[in-house]
Amino acid sequence: MKELENNQWLEDQSYKVDRLYSDGNFTECKRILLDLLEQEPGYGRAHYQLGNLYYMKLDEYAKAEYHLKLAMKFAPKFASSYCTYLYMLNYLNRHEEVVRHAQKALKIPGVSRFTVYHQLGKSCEKARLFSEAKQAYKNAQFATCDESEINMAINAIKRIRKKRIMKWKRLLI
Repeated sequence: MKELENNQWLEDQSYKVDRLYSDGNFTECKRILLDLLEQEPGYGRAHYQLGNLYYMKLDEYAKAEYHLKLAMKFAPKFASSYCTYLYMLNYLNRHEEVVRHAQKALKIPGVSRFTVYHQLGKSCEKARLFSEAKQAYKNAQFATCDESEINMAINAIKRIRKKRIMKWKRLLI
């Protein structure tokens, strides 16, 4: 598969799709990617792009999951696939899968550890696992040097504190 990832024609097609995506031409993106994958079914980046397109723009989550999994299979070091899949699992409220996938994603060189921990925190928060969420947000805070990401993590921890207080107040009523 390594040969596929370095093929100039495939890379050119991938960049073309990126430009079309930026221009909002999603129909043409999908057409090019499907054609490309018909010719080179093991091209991981194309699976990522198609999975991302299905998730972000076309709301076809089963197809998105299929292609994102193939992206991780065929291009296991392409970190973006892991984060996008994590976003989708979290969006679909699949908490147990978020936890499992986050553990796997953290082992990938170059993956945004902030993103992984932040998504894990959000998933735990939605599942009302506030202690686990707080720990994940703390990990996110220390996994980055970006000031806006640090502030996101700090604000998430503050939100967890408020939710814990609200939970206790309800129990006392």
